[in-house]
Amino acid sequence: MARPKGVFVLFFLLFPPAGIATEPPPAQGPRKSGIVETTGARLAQLDVTLFGPKDVIDGLRKEDFEVKIDHRRLGDFLLDRLCGEGTPAQRPDALAPPEPPVAAFRPVSYMLYFDHPHLTMPGRQRAIDLAREILPTLLHGGNRAMIVSNAKGVTTFAPFSSSLDELLAALKRLEGDRDEWDFYPEQEDDRIAQVFHALNKDGTDRAVAQARIFYMEDRWRGERDAQRLAMSLGLLTEVDPPKAVLYFADTTRENPGDFYLKMFSDATLVGSTSGDEISFVRNASPNPANLLDRVIQEASAHGIRFYPVEARGLVAPIPSTPSLGATYSTANQKISSMVAVEDTQRSLRSLALETGGRAFLNGIEAAKIARRVLDDLSCLYLISFDPTGFPEDGPLAVLVHVKRPEITVQTRGQLVIQSESARKTSKLMAAFLTPDGQKSDVPIRTVIIPTGYDRGLFSALVQVAVAGGEIPGSTWDLGASLVSRERVAQEVSGHISVSVPGAPAVFEREMKFPPGPWELVSVAHETATGQVASRRDEGSWPDPDAAQAVVGPISVVQQVQGAFLRDGKVRTSGSLAQPEQAALRIDRPTAVVGIVCRGKRFHGTLRVERSLEGESRADFPTLRIDMGEERCAIFRDVVPARTMSEGYFRYSVQVLDDQAELARGERTFRAGVPGS
Repeated sequence: MARPKGVFVLFFLLFPPAGIATEPPPAQGPRKSGIVETTGARLAQLDVTLFGPKDVIDGLRKEDFEVKIDHRRLGDFLLDRLCGEGTPAQRPDALAPPEPPVAAFRPVSYMLYFDHPHLTMPGRQRAIDLAREILPTLLHGGNRAMIVSNAKGVTTFAPFSSSLDELLAALKRLEGDRDEWDFYPEQEDDRIAQVFHALNKDGTDRAVAQARIFYMEDRWRGERDAQRLAMSLGLLTEVDPPKAVLYFADTTRENPGDFYLKMFSDATLVGSTSGDEISFVRNASPNPANLLDRVIQEASAHGIRFYPVEARGLVAPIPSTPSLGATYSTANQKISSMVAVEDTQRSLRSLALETGGRAFLNGIEAAKIARRVLDDLSCLYLISFDPTGFPEDGPLAVLVHVKRPEITVQTRGQLVIQSESARKTSKLMAAFLTPDGQKSDVPIRTVIIPTGYDRGLFSALVQVAVAGGEIPGSTWDLGASLVSRERVAQEVSGHISVSVPGAPAVFEREMKFPPGPWELVSVAHETATGQVASRRDEGSWPDPDAAQAVVGPISVVQQVQGAFLRDGKVRTSGSLAQPEQAALRIDRPTAVVGIVCRGKRFHGTLRVERSLEGESRADFPTLRIDMGEERCAIFRDVVPARTMSEGYFRYSVQVLDDQAELARGERTFRAGVPGS
């Protein structure tokens, strides 16, 4: 199933409207539940790695450090040395034999991020092979890792785990998943050749126009993927340091597409579009912002170090060359390709430098990558200070100096002191982008109930529900994003308070579905405790034009007490659809709801037979449906309370005309006694 291309809009979850409660709020203000513990102060933290003689490093004190944040010298800060036993103090020597891995003072959490829209096909394979070789070393000493892939969307192939077998199995799944392939980076040289071909065949104006098209395509892809990468870092919001991202890419650039424009001199680029209406000058780039700035700032806010790996391997040296003028040749095409590589390598170096990590370019072997990453993270100095008075949610310049000439300092180039609202935003954005990437704090479920079909679209009531908590007065922001045909089709959200302990909160909204596969991403956020739950559900609607008749999804619902929010109104009870793994209560009536549709060319009466088989059996009266001009009809059967015994059941639907079966569908479920 394809993952979404877009980025989810979270306005109503991040900035919810006034709360909707199941009872009027008390006049004296909110009651203290005892769930949230507040403190009077918080600390900002900066991680630093030191290299030099071990005896000198071991003897360092706070007085040996000079720290400046936002060009202001810190007069008061805490210094903690977080180092494992036997940590090497000297910077690793490329010629020295490898030393055994050193365990960090605290376990390190690694995210292995495969950015497929920026991985060549050889680079993709080498990235997976490198990961296989690196993981056994990285997992030493109780460290853990997760595996995330960006392709058509962001997918977590393995959540955090210290099991090498689990992570290697995830890499194998990633390697064999063709949905995770992207051929766009592989075609870069061909796009460069097209620009030169346009120049040789049609002249400068046509070549410049073609270069602009490729520039805008690269820019759009770069913005999308940088945003996804920044959002994915929210998965590490609640993770204790040290934490790092091994980022595998071949064509990631802070200035995507610029190398197409670098083919031409500024004088050549000064021109106009058809109609002589708009002038274009490269020096006044349409979007000059560094696309990796947001990634760097998000990493700086969460204390994450980046270790970018140029996965394609060794690249030929890049000559220094000025912008090209009006004379072009095959050699110029090669120069343009090398300029593109240079832009990538400069961007990866910058990403590493600004986050305190290292970049691995031009085919560095796996053992050396693992060794250097471990050396960086196995011994950290943590500088903590009171952030009061410093700006929040923006980059602040960092300078750390040790007053000993033999000591080298490695740290990030900027620090972001994140506000609580920004922290909440990061966590929610990550939950929407990759709901399978983190363990949900509370149970959440998403179900659909078919309601009709009109003008080529199915309609269904979507329910996002969270289980009731033990503490009264919980307030939930609930939302869902529907992905269909590889795009975000609809987004809905609501805000609801529950005053009764144990009562579920249910957000309902009718949504439209075209025939074919669909995906729903749902997120729930409890505002008082900060708990976040998210999940991804997939399914498919039948195509009524593909057969004489079809049966759509079948839902099973029971009446429950809870807070149901629909169209701005709250009910204290309602019909809640049950997922297949849930056990239905045999002491309550059960309704089964489904939809049948006729083909475009079918005319006549449909006969719909339904039966319930299992530990006990029930049959339902035959339905004869003459839909006339209508394409689909809803059917609904009610199983009275205590009709079913405890056990498993299968509800079957058979659609016939006067002669033969046209379609069939079924739904299985389990029934149990209350409290079982």
